[in-house]
Amino acid sequence: MAYLLNLLSFLLVVTLFSHISASDSLYLVTFVPCNANSTCPQGNPANISQTFALNGTLNGNVTASVGEKITFILRTDVPEDPFIVCQLSKEPDFCSGIGFNNQFNTPINSTNHTTSVIFTKPGIYYYGSLKNPGMGGRITVFASLNTKSGSITATNTGVHNQFSTTMLLITIISLFGGIISN
Repeated sequence: MAYLLNLLSFLLVVTLFSHISASDSLYLVTFVPCNANSTCPQGNPANISQTFALNGTLNGNVTASVGEKITFILRTDVPEDPFIVCQLSKEPDFCSGIGFNNQFNTPINSTNHTTSVIFTKPGIYYYGSLKNPGMGGRITVFASLNTKSGSITATNTGVHNQFSTTMLLITIISLFGGIISN
């Protein structure tokens, strides 16, 4: 009986962690060259010819759901173009010159720095450079997970691997506890 109870507890924990990891999205941010009037987003200054890319996609638009946590990991140094997530901007500015009250995160500009945002309301938000226009994209946040449509795909590998390790530990403890109680 104790073994069955441990097994049910384990299944409950697996379900809980699966739900948590499904609501986290991870994007790798790079700063890549682009061609003016071609691959550069609209508004990108011609003298810069670089822009942010998410998971290798130039000017990728992102979709999310209310309550979803989105984490951005900067994979390059961008001292002149801090990466930021904002609201109440316009295209093609993508956060350029946005005031402090409309910023969702502290700007990041160094390799492996991360920032996370949890959206609490549906709407249109942006990511991009705090200093230069045309270096970003749109984040559309829906009220429900079911209304999300095509956009670039997030990678959940970091979150998934962290939970996998936790799940392995819980499995071992549950099984060991079942053996001892018998």
